[in-house]
Amino acid sequence: SVLNTFIRVYTTSGAFKKNWSLEFFPKDPKNTKPGTGVGVLDRTYDPKIVFDPVAKRYILVYLEGSASADTRIIISFSKTNNPLDGWNVYQITGNPFGGKYWTDYPMIAINGEDLFLTVNILKDSTDWRDGFTQSLIWQFPKQSGFNADSLPYNLWSNIQYKGKSIWNICPVQDAFQPGKEGLYFLSVRPGDATNDTLFLHSIDHNYSHGNPQYSYKILKSNLAYGLPPAAPQPRAGFRLQTNDARVLGAFYVNDKIQYVQTSMNHNNGRSSIYHGTVQYPDQTQPGLTAQLISYDSLDIAYPTIASAGNTVFG
Repeated sequence: SVLNTFIRVYTTSGAFKKNWSLEFFPKDPKNTKPGTGVGVLDRTYDPKIVFDPVAKRYILVYLEGSASADTRIIISFSKTNNPLDGWNVYQITGNPFGGKYWTDYPMIAINGEDLFLTVNILKDSTDWRDGFTQSLIWQFPKQSGFNADSLPYNLWSNIQYKGKSIWNICPVQDAFQPGKEGLYFLSVRPGDATNDTLFLHSIDHNYSHGNPQYSYKILKSNLAYGLPPAAPQPRAGFRLQTNDARVLGAFYVNDKIQYVQTSMNHNNGRSSIYHGTVQYPDQTQPGLTAQLISYDSLDIAYPTIASAGNTVFG
């Protein structure tokens, strides 16, 4: 379990075992050589964690710093299937191209060989609302991290449509591992009052292939989404900020991608959940349909989505 500045370990029955602060985590004495290069951490946040059912290991990603003077991505690989047995901890720069920029908002997904990480690059002295410059996709071979070797990567940048950077890229988790090669990703126009565009990104191969390629398609939905309103709270004058309409979660199974985002319901004015389905994403022009989950008396926001079941489809 991760909770913004902490990682906590529990047994399968729910008994608490150990707690680390993210700032202390790389100094755990069970860490191996990669962790020795992680400098002082004093501004850690946005942790994401996943269990890899193929390698039977955990992968933890979080951020350090919110300015170009110190912006790092911390990536940790558990040594075994027991997170108490130690981790291999790495740091990579959050400002790979130099200048006054920093990394924000990580999202992760895995396939049988690779870890995929997307982030947003912001200008110094700004936040996500007004400082966005571009979104990046990182690709790492997991086995290097599990082995405590040097951690190579591919990096995709300058991802644009009509000369404008596509804002926020959500990786699509393959529901059954090891899954297909490469990975899908999704983006929308998160700050628009109304829009029906979905960007379907793709990296076609794993890192081991030697030359994986990036591409994207533009899909049109049957249902428009839009910037959600701030939600009224019980105390007069207070509202919950619902942020924007970016894709917040997605998975792939049986030739379909299902995804969710927060959206305005244009009929009742409420913050609602937009649930989309992309059919046969490998086709030249995949199908895209969507529905709203909405209530006339409630505002709902910040969805995510996952596949669950007890059958592995051939």
